[in-house]
Amino acid sequence: MTRPTLTREQEATLARPGYARELRLLTPDPQRLVPLIGQLRFELDGAESGAPQTDTVQPLADADPWDAVADALGTDDPQALVDGWVDLVVVLKLAAQFGQIAPGAYPLRNVTAARIQDLVSGYGDMTPERAGFDANGDVLLTPAHIRLQRNLQWQWTFDDGAEAVVARGGWPGPAADPKRVYGNMSFIALDMHRILELPIELRTPEGYIDLTETQLAEVMALHVTLQAATQVFVENVTLDLTTPEVAEVLAIWEGRAAN
Repeated sequence: MTRPTLTREQEATLARPGYARELRLLTPDPQRLVPLIGQLRFELDGAESGAPQTDTVQPLADADPWDAVADALGTDDPQALVDGWVDLVVVLKLAAQFGQIAPGAYPLRNVTAARIQDLVSGYGDMTPERAGFDANGDVLLTPAHIRLQRNLQWQWTFDDGAEAVVARGGWPGPAADPKRVYGNMSFIALDMHRILELPIELRTPEGYIDLTETQLAEVMALHVTLQAATQVFVENVTLDLTTPEVAEVLAIWEGRAAN
């Protein structure tokens, strides 16, 4: 499909959905959008600690986004397409929290292993093992990775820079916060320590939890594998938006958005 002509309001929505918009689904049948999660391709936002963000040039593996959303929703109405694309950040939040996936070794489908290694090369000398791959070239998704996925802070691409992405015909989309990747602590290692329930082996002179050198090295090495782990997580996770726990969260989000 040729990219439709959008109104200024629709372009503004695509560039900056706004916090309230992320807390509710505008698509009448959002379950139709779930398969698009499995098509997502990520690049790396290298700011701060670094985190996956939707590839702004080719966000989906096998389809133009407008075509994919139109096929999923059964409409080519521009407003519906904008709503559907923006709703992906909500669907991905729900997939991260409630989606079903088992630990294991997963082959990449949407990007290559070489692409992943290139993206994370800024973390230092990179080997397939350090980037999260096993000897067969598959990504090792561990229980620790899944726990971290449950806590990824998904938002919208680039914040202020998303307007420029739209202006050049690109695609803003779901992106993990590169500063506070897993929570609100000032250092991601502290959030990882909490999420993974690591033993408290060290405290600061003020009594706050700290990490030993060994713990710090372990969690930061795990963070380097986030890019690969996130990619196979979205490619393989399943999500049912009709389950009671998802419905309850959506109702809470809807209530907050209404207020």
